[in-house]
Amino acid sequence: MKIQNNTIYFKSDPLYFWREINGIKANTVRLLTSDENEEFVSWISYNKHKYINICRSDDTRKEFTRAITDISKIGELLGNTIYVISWRGE
Repeated sequence: MKIQNNTIYFKSDPLYFWREINGIKANTVRLLTSDENEEFVSWISYNKHKYINICRSDDTRKEFTRAITDISKIGELLGNTIYVISWRGE
């Protein structure tokens, strides 16, 4: 996870990336450590318009950016927080 201004950046497995970029799977599930969660919560409250950028984890330089439509905290696991981040499929 990386945060820059109003955009959050994640890497995605090539199989999921294909589904995400084509709008078949217009969301991502993320498990954030307590430090990441603190930064994430601050970022959510600070930015009215939020964007997500996802790039392929195999470093092929393929990526996309979408406006975030929903952020749902769905639980906790071993001290980490689980979120579903959604956007509109293109």
